[in-house]
Amino acid sequence: IRKNQEKEKKTHMKKVISLIIILSIFIPIVLFQGCGYYSSFTAYYNTYYNAKIEFEEGIRKHEETLQSGKRKSKNANYKNFQNAMDKCWKIIEFHGYENKYSDDAVLMIIKCEYYLGKITSAHNHIQAFQEKFPNSDLTGELNLWQGKCFLVERDTALAVESFNKALVRANDSK
Repeated sequence: IRKNQEKEKKTHMKKVISLIIILSIFIPIVLFQGCGYYSSFTAYYNTYYNAKIEFEEGIRKHEETLQSGKRKSKNANYKNFQNAMDKCWKIIEFHGYENKYSDDAVLMIIKCEYYLGKITSAHNHIQAFQEKFPNSDLTGELNLWQGKCFLVERDTALAVESFNKALVRANDSK
């Protein structure tokens, strides 16, 4: 009986040691994969946050220029909008269009292009947005910016059509 107990004890110890070895291999793998996702998300979020700050600063300067009655200067806000666009392009470069937050970055690029007077480029990115993100929650807002771009081009018919799409989208989301 004593030999059987010792044999069972050795077998049990081998199982425990095997389990410890297996866990010591798999736990770090699981943890590091989780950290990769976390660092990827935080890198995205920090970059987008900084882009948003640059964009908002550009808007603030733009509004100050309009309120002061001075002629609108492209250079006054150029740096902020360009910085915001650069940060958004970095997000897309590092995370691709498949990332669930890429539509935010592309929409911000479109907004920056609008304020920089790059209407043709904004239209191109609007079309790309519609192709890449057909089910985005941001489609209604995209339609508003598309309408604004059409107004700059004095195409009121297409502007009204875009604004109507935005209204329909807003009503559907209620």
